[in-house]
Amino acid sequence: MTSREITREGPTDITDIQGIAEQQFFLLLKAKLPQRTTVDYESQIFRSSNGGGRIEATVPDFIITKPNGVKIAIEITTENQNGTDPKEKQKKSYAYSRSRVRYVVLYRENLMAIQRRHPEFNFFNGKKIKK
Repeated sequence: MTSREITREGPTDITDIQGIAEQQFFLLLKAKLPQRTTVDYESQIFRSSNGGGRIEATVPDFIITKPNGVKIAIEITTENQNGTDPKEKQKKSYAYSRSRVRYVVLYRENLMAIQRRHPEFNFFNGKKIKK
């Protein structure tokens, strides 16, 4: 199995972030994380091959780099699970990449809990920030 992480420059303007939930989560991270922590949007691609020629890839929404160098990839989804995992494919792709970056998926239920603790961030009914 081969794998690699590809770092690229992600959007640097919040208006370039696709969805309302992602924009709000970005604002939350910027407001609540300690100083010298960096947050990058869609800046890393995790690719892997199972040896049979099939390439799997995933691009997490956010890569958080803590001051001590530890990286966490965060994927968020506002979809309901309804008995199935809407991020199953991404989780498998990431697992195959054998990256040392911790991968976390935040589901609708997680975002609702965060929103209850921080009502100033509205993941579901907020307004998209535009240029």
